[in-house]
Amino acid sequence: MQKAGQRLRYLDGLRGVAITAVMLWHFSGPTDAKFLPYGARYAGVPVLSSGWMGVELFFLISGFVIFMTLERCSGLLDFMLRRWLRLFPAMLIATITLFAIDRFAGMPGPDGPAQLIDILPGLTFVHSSFWHAVLNVPIHSLSGVFWTLYVECVFYLIFATAYFRLGWRAAIGCLLALFLITTGAEALIPKVHTSPWHRAIEPAEWLGFRYFGWFASGALFYKAAREKDKRLFAAAILIGFAAAALFEGPFGTSMREHLELGAIVIFFALAQTVQPLQRALSIRPAWFVGAISYPLYLVHSDIGIALIVKSAPFCAPLPEEMSAVLAIAGVLVVAWLIQRFAEPWTTAKLRPLADRARQFAQLAFA
Repeated sequence: MQKAGQRLRYLDGLRGVAITAVMLWHFSGPTDAKFLPYGARYAGVPVLSSGWMGVELFFLISGFVIFMTLERCSGLLDFMLRRWLRLFPAMLIATITLFAIDRFAGMPGPDGPAQLIDILPGLTFVHSSFWHAVLNVPIHSLSGVFWTLYVECVFYLIFATAYFRLGWRAAIGCLLALFLITTGAEALIPKVHTSPWHRAIEPAEWLGFRYFGWFASGALFYKAAREKDKRLFAAAILIGFAAAALFEGPFGTSMREHLELGAIVIFFALAQTVQPLQRALSIRPAWFVGAISYPLYLVHSDIGIALIVKSAPFCAPLPEEMSAVLAIAGVLVVAWLIQRFAEPWTTAKLRPLADRARQFAQLAFA
């Protein structure tokens, strides 16, 4: 394997590819065309139309990195506190920023004006459907892109618990079992919300078990690289192909999209073994975008769409697409400011809280 610095550099490059794909997909208009001056003109353009698959690339990366992180942790509590300290500061900053822009700058996101209660899902990393079921009040995520964080956190909890209690093989087996059971149930049970059978599997859909095949593949890629085991590497590819073949989007998945998802698995596999590709992923632009990918992911959709809408009248003498260029530049700057200044300061302020929680848990369960 590469040295740690080299490894993290090319992984950041992969993150850069993933967030760029997702950002361009959002700005090309498949979901928010009614807000964009150029409408859905680019929604069907090859490559742009497949940008949503950057999320699946993120899940592969997460499976790889979380396994690596688990090996460095002393136990479940240590791991969960580290994850909270890694994710919560940027989420807190993004939540405050998005809510303030929505309320006080007259720039509501694509889903309309936010309510104060809408900050709850993001700050707790719990799907809004669960909060709706508990509180019995209308509640939505502050940003539509937060859903992947909810899935990620469920993956963290399940994978880490199984890893520390049962070992890595059982942990990956648990991910695969949840993935296959949920995928099979969704294929067999009609999607009728009044059906008791469908209502029974809805929690599994909210928890994101259908995506666990991607995490399992990424985790096996890490173990294969760690052990230099070709059989594990082949198993990681096969599981990734299964996740691609069984993937079912909300509006169906075409054969071309299944093949493209399979190509993402191949791309990820090559990134583990082909040094020229690793060097390409480690170039400064890709590494930089990857380094700010988390805050960029959190803010790009709502702030980006708002910037496109607000800047479009000023770009009138120029092509309409210039508003998207300005939006990309704007969200890159916002994400860099969060990553460079706001996130470290917030993390430093929250670290004592995490340390006290660790000490309390150690005393309580001693």
